[in-house]
Amino acid sequence: MAISKIGSNATGFGSDLTITDGDLLFATAAKGVCLGVTSNTDSNTIDDYEEGTFTPSFIGSSGSAGSHSITGAEGIYVKIGRQVFVHIRLVIANGGAGSYSGTNRLTGFPFASGSTNPSALAIGADSYNTDSNAFVITNGQTYGAFWDRFSNTAYNYTDFTTGYNMIVSGTYYTTA
Repeated sequence: MAISKIGSNATGFGSDLTITDGDLLFATAAKGVCLGVTSNTDSNTIDDYEEGTFTPSFIGSSGSAGSHSITGAEGIYVKIGRQVFVHIRLVIANGGAGSYSGTNRLTGFPFASGSTNPSALAIGADSYNTDSNAFVITNGQTYGAFWDRFSNTAYNYTDFTTGYNMIVSGTYYTTA
């Protein structure tokens, strides 16, 4: 089924538009679907949607490659507008910090954070055998860290040893 302009615009259908097969595609880029309004309003336009996978990694904030071996690293995401939904899982198979040091960094997020207030990006998280209940994405970056909820500090990279099962699920905002 093809729809083209009727007169000077595509109004006047008088009922719902039903597409029985195929996709709704726009002839040019930078178009979207306006919801809940009767005229095109940017704040009500869905103009970006993407889903995919990524491979997270775990490092320290300084140094070179350590001896942590990661298994089962997997990440999935859905991006709608500026909001990114993520789910990450990975397991540290064998410990040892190698020459990495400093605070922990879970890297590889698919989009950089767009916030200037990183605490607004805290999302629920769990790291096996710790008291951590927060994961904070660093502003403007594609990495974040597990935080100790009692001392309000990031865990050190060496705090994570063999058998840690890391799970991060939540949302954050990006710049575009």
